[in-house]
Amino acid sequence: MLAMTIKIIDKISSLLNTITGKLATILLFAMMLLTSLDVVGRLLIRPIHGTHELTYLGLAVMVFISLGFTQGAKGHISVDVIVNRFPQRVQAIFDTISYLSALVIVSLMAWQTYEFALRKMKKECFYYHFNCFE
Repeated sequence: MLAMTIKIIDKISSLLNTITGKLATILLFAMMLLTSLDVVGRLLIRPIHGTHELTYLGLAVMVFISLGFTQGAKGHISVDVIVNRFPQRVQAIFDTISYLSALVIVSLMAWQTYEFALRKMKKECFYYHFNCFE
């Protein structure tokens, strides 16, 4: 029963990671296109208003939605010169500690980002301006 539940959760997680990985790729392409059009527009006619803010926001979204995909692909940077010499069980303990640490750090970042967004919404600060970051 437990093995079947884990298998279902793993399939759902894998599907969501694949979808968010593709969304991050599309978002990166959109940011690249927007920035390129802004540069060309700046030279020819006029720049696209809001490019900086959209790119700023898009980058944050892209980083966070691609974290699951990177974790699933084991694509995060790791230094395992010493850990590889330990038995499998000890390596699993180190992996668990690092995954839990990453969970705590990302959760704190998400919480603080949410709190920051709420503060800015109360000040009606929807654009990148120095007065918004007091």
